Amino acid sequence: MYKNSKKIVFSILILAFFLVEAKAMQLAFESESNSMALPPVIIYKTKKDYSHNVAIGLSEDKKSIVSYPHPRDVSEASVPTKLKKKYWLDNRGIGTNVAFLSITYEQYAQLSSPLSLEEMMKMIIDSDPLLEMYACPPGTDRCPCVLNEIIKNGFKETTKLR
Repeated sequence: MYKNSKKIVFSILILAFFLVEAKAMQLAFESESNSMALPPVIIYKTKKDYSHNVAIGLSEDKKSIVSYPHPRDVSEASVPTKLKKKYWLDNRGIGTNVAFLSITYEQYAQLSSPLSLEEMMKMIIDSDPLLEMYACPPGTDRCPCVLNEIIKNGFKETTKLR
C-alpha cells in the first residue's frame, strides 16, 4: 500500500506541474494576443484643425480612396484627442496618406450608408494635411498626460512617420 501511495503522490505532482505549465503558456499567449490587438498610438499635427472632419485614406498618388469608415463606425469617440502644441491623438486609425472631408463625424454618422467614392473625392478639403506624424512604441499609454510628456520630450523613442 505504501508503494501505491508514492505512485499516487508522484502522479499528482506530475499532473500539477503540467497544469501549471499549461496555465503559464495560456497566460503568455493571451498577453501576446492582447498586445498585438491594441491599435497603434499615433500622434500627429495638421496644417489646420480638422479634428471634427471625417478622415479617409488615399492611395500613394492621392488619386483614389483606399479606405473610409462606414457611418455606423463613427461617433464622438472618432474625434481625435487634443494634445499640447496643436498635436492630436488619433482615435480612428489614420495613416500617412490621410485626407479630410468637408463633412463632420456628427453629420456622417447620421447617414444610412457611406457616400459614393465620387462624392467623397469631391468633398476632400485637404489631401495633404499632415505636418508631422509619430508612432509611439507598442504598449504606450493613450492617456493625454503621458502623450503630452512624449511631445514635451521631443518624441524620443517614437517612430517618425511624417
